[in-house]
Amino acid sequence: MLRFVREMIALRKRHRSLRRSRFLTGEPDSGRQGQPDVVWYGQTLQAPQWYETTPGVLRFTLAGQARGEGDLHVMFNLSGERRTVEVPTIPGHRWYRAVDTALASPGDALPPDDQPPIRERLLAMESRSAMVLESR
Repeated sequence: MLRFVREMIALRKRHRSLRRSRFLTGEPDSGRQGQPDVVWYGQTLQAPQWYETTPGVLRFTLAGQARGEGDLHVMFNLSGERRTVEVPTIPGHRWYRAVDTALASPGDALPPDDQPPIRERLLAMESRSAMVLESR
């Protein structure tokens, strides 16, 4: 538990976007070449069904704020079933798996040097799990 919490603190320190002083709007951030501060997704790369009555998948991409800060893609599988999701693309960047709560320790939260690259467009998410991808 201590190692997991340390990795979560380190993730937060690496990403100024997780310490914002303003609410997310979905509008382009200054200096990000028109990229919105947050983009919301459901199981597909479409906007989530906000009024869905059954648990599903909720995801968002959070734009980095500081120079050299990568974006984050955060995913929650709220359902009791394994789900497959498509990973969004960011030109010139690759995603790396930082957190996957479905994995056993110590693979559940990894420092940047140990993060495996995401090579597939589709990822399987275990039921009732969370996953965080970092771009660089």
